[in-house]
Amino acid sequence: MLIAQVRELDQRTKGAFVKRTFTEAEKEDAKTAQDLYTFYAGRFAVKEAVFKAVAHLTAEKAFDLRMVETRRMTDGRPKVTCAGRFGEILNRAGVDDILVSISNEGAYAIAIAEAVGHSVSLQDEERFRKQKERFYMSYKIFAINPGSTSTKIALIEDETVLFSKNVSHDAAKLAEFDGISAQMPYRKETILNLLQENQISLDGVSAFVGRGGGLLPMEGGTYRIDETLLDHAVRGANGVQHPAQLGPQLANEFAREYHCPAFVVNPPDVDELQDLARLTGIKGVNRMVHLHALNLKETAIRHAQSQGRKYEEQNYVVCHIGGGISVSAHRNGKMVDGYDIVGGEGPMAPTRSGSVAVADLLRYAAGKDLKEVKSVCTRSGGLVSHLGTSDALEVSNRAEAGDAYAKMVWDTMIYQINKCIGSMAAVLHGKVDGILLGGGMVYNKGLVAQIEEACGWIAPVSAYPGEFEMEAMASGAIRVLSGEEEAKTYTGVPVWSGFDFEK
Repeated sequence: MLIAQVRELDQRTKGAFVKRTFTEAEKEDAKTAQDLYTFYAGRFAVKEAVFKAVAHLTAEKAFDLRMVETRRMTDGRPKVTCAGRFGEILNRAGVDDILVSISNEGAYAIAIAEAVGHSVSLQDEERFRKQKERFYMSYKIFAINPGSTSTKIALIEDETVLFSKNVSHDAAKLAEFDGISAQMPYRKETILNLLQENQISLDGVSAFVGRGGGLLPMEGGTYRIDETLLDHAVRGANGVQHPAQLGPQLANEFAREYHCPAFVVNPPDVDELQDLARLTGIKGVNRMVHLHALNLKETAIRHAQSQGRKYEEQNYVVCHIGGGISVSAHRNGKMVDGYDIVGGEGPMAPTRSGSVAVADLLRYAAGKDLKEVKSVCTRSGGLVSHLGTSDALEVSNRAEAGDAYAKMVWDTMIYQINKCIGSMAAVLHGKVDGILLGGGMVYNKGLVAQIEEACGWIAPVSAYPGEFEMEAMASGAIRVLSGEEEAKTYTGVPVWSGFDFEK
């Protein structure tokens, strides 16, 4: 449980969150705690852990959180008591005690719980001790994210970034290679040189993670890099030549050398669209959506955890608002719809035109080279087309300084984001647990305020400013290594290849 989130909930609800969540005894204990919200976050984490530990014993999913109470015993250990209907269910199931451990890890409060039978034996205690050790095991991840002329690298231990650097590559040297994949040995060498210069050792790394690319449509998740995935990354099986293809190749190279697993996490090729989101008004033309899948899913996962919920049980509208802008609908852990930013859908962005009526685009394209028309969709549209810059901060400052044109462009971009959020809320039938905003532009409080004003009636708006692609890749690997989720296998078969009635 994110400690800051507990503080925000308590302040936003003017104390109602604490009143409805914690027992009188817990609130009394909080008065003597060194930090009030660290205490409450720990107690909330216990309640969540207890419900998860016994979820298989009952079909009921909704309980008053105050039915689970945590107090400190005289020896300092936490003791859990379950009351009311919840306690009755545990008694009927033969649960006599619940072993629990609470820990503060940086900005988070963490708890684990295990339900045991009528007598707590030494074997129970030992099993719980081993489970706790596994839960709190430290993982060191090396993340690799190749770009057009640079490669981002980061060494991350659990939630802490130990080292991060953007490795620059000589553009002229890259141009000498015959294709993207041929660059791999050169990029690896430059990475190793930089690590050596900074005296960074990769000994003890638990796993290597590469940004995925070149793959066929797949479900979201963390995938172990095997021969099939590696082959598709090397040759660009999806037909797109992009530096992200080098991510799995570099991760695999390092993993073989250091004898540990290699993964990709929610690559750009993630495709979880529902069928209704695929068909268009032109026979044979079906939608394939490309979004900032890694950022979008990580934002949703982090938000769910901060609320004591599972991403797989929530409905969110999630936006990435940065150099590109993605707006997507997530239902029970699946990204069921969104705007294809590579194809030109969605709101205008710093370098993208966003959705434009076909007739208008055809008129614009008349007499122009096709390459120029494609460029305005992805590279020279949006803020660049109107104002000659892709710098959102510059545009925002110009708007605030009284530049009427800049203000119109800036406000129109936000207006279009709001329209897209509204449409994704409709995809979820209005059952939206939160509207989540991530990306560099979310640092702009005015932008967030405009979205809250326009869309706050749909669901609470939560902002997670900044880019955390490297941390997202590391988190995916850690979820697998810690046993929180299972690594998936890349089949090489697209998750969707057309409607049966079209074949």
